[in-house]
Formats: sequence, structure tokens, C-alpha cells
Amino acid sequence: MLKCFTYLIFFLTLLSFNLQAQKHGKLYSKIEADVLYGPVITSNVITAAQLSVLCEGRDILMFRMMGNQYAILGAHREYLLSTELVTYSETDIFTVFSTSVILELLKTGGADNTYIEKRESVLSITNGSTTLEFGTFCPPFCE
Repeated sequence: MLKCFTYLIFFLTLLSFNLQAQKHGKLYSKIEADVLYGPVITSNVITAAQLSVLCEGRDILMFRMMGNQYAILGAHREYLLSTELVTYSETDIFTVFSTSVILELLKTGGADNTYIEKRESVLSITNGSTTLEFGTFCPPFCE
């Protein structure tokens, strides 16, 4: 019985490391993103410096476009920033990106401004000629 318990603890530990290492998001060239996800319908600007500061000390950021407005949340859906005071409910779906991938976007793109974009069926983030997409949705994957 002790052997079974030891294996269970080992398995759960490995599983937790795997979940923590999961990355949300993938970088594309802007042209490739336009082909894969369609044209940008609406966008809103945030400075790369602002976005970089929001990434500090966090593993993920969550984004949502509502019309021409956006909201950015941290883990556990903590409110961080929006273009206006935006109301949202716990059931509203946000797109989750790993901050490590967001920082890679800012480094690769190299531009001062970053655009949070609504496409036909996805939310993307573009800096320079690099676009971040393929985030996960919260809910159900909020951590």
C-alpha cells in the first residue's frame, strides 16, 4: 500500500510540473496570421512598455475585446487594465496567453505599440510584424 501511495505522489508531482510548464499562445508572422485567422476586424493599442509591466511577476494574462474596448485580467480573473471601466461576468470568455510568450512577442516585434485585435473568431495580439495567437479560453482553462 505504501508503494502505491508513493507512486501516486510521484505521478501527481510530475503532472503538476507539466501543467505549470504549459505555454498559452504561439507566434506567427503578421502575414501568416492574416491567412490563418482572417483579417483584423477591430483593434486597440497598448504600449509595449505597459504590456511588459503587466507581465511582471505573472505567468498569464487574459484578454477580451468588447466592441472597440478591451480588458486585461491576471490569474484568478483579477482586473488589471482596460480602455474604459468594463464590466464582465465570471462566465465571460477571455483568451489566455503566457506572459513568457507575450514578452517574446514584444522582443521579436520590436515596436513601441502593440495591438489587441479582434478577428472573426479569435483574439490576437500584434507587435511589429509578429502576431500572437492560439491562446486558450477562460473558462474553462483559467490557470
